[in-house]
Amino acid sequence: MRAALAQLPAGLPEARAHCIASALIARRCSAIEAQLAGTGKELRDLFTRGDASWDDWRADRAGIACDQARSARAPCSPNSLAVRYMGLGPPLMAHDVP
Repeated sequence: MRAALAQLPAGLPEARAHCIASALIARRCSAIEAQLAGTGKELRDLFTRGDASWDDWRADRAGIACDQARSARAPCSPNSLAVRYMGLGPPLMAHDVP
């Protein structure tokens, strides 16, 4: 998990960082471990002075979906269908949905 987090560029918006980190963790470890890492981070934020957010949780799910579908060359491309489905990228259009 630390190796995946070390790959994140500085200054990313939080939801995008969650998405990319979850995709990288899912790719290096497993989807379950990526879910646990994202949930653990949000629980830590909830019980500390962090910023617990449903948007971060949705971004984690989008990142895992990106990795599982391999729907983008780069994890969490704003145009990937998984990211757009979670409401984190451009809106889905009728022609996007199979």
